[in-house]
Amino acid sequence: MTDFPSFPTGGDKRIVYVREVKTADLPEAIRAQTEGLDHLYAIHSDSGDVLAL
Repeated sequence: MTDFPSFPTGGDKRIVYVREVKTADLPEAIRAQTEGLDHLYAIHSDSGDVLAL
């Protein structure tokens, strides 16, 4: 693993991932707010949970 001395060490997990999400895969209530969009981007935790769209 690459060592990054400027990154904090310890138990805090602060890694997130930005992933593309197709609007067709979203629930209808959210899809209704995405008119004209083919995809959005979601922020996921390191365990895969969606944190934000």
